Amino acid sequence: MRFTKYYSDLIKASGVPQLNARQLQRINNIMVMEIRINEQTLIAKHLSGDAKVLLNKRSYNCYSKLNNLTQGQAPQEVLKAILRD
Repeated sequence: MRFTKYYSDLIKASGVPQLNARQLQRINNIMVMEIRINEQTLIAKHLSGDAKVLLNKRSYNCYSKLNNLTQGQAPQEVLKAILRD
């Protein structure tokens, strides 16, 4: 959950950045995808068979969405890009 941790640490250190609705939505979408992936990973450890396969497919979809949102960039670069929009 590197993006979520980065944004959390940034807010603690510098306060809440001034964001418009679109910028805030993009940051929230990134954090939601990370949280979903984390939860699905924890749940998958306790599953087996078809349930685990289905959950792994859902996790893959979340990874794909997260990659689309971040373009594989580091949290610092993503935030810079968001703030430029």
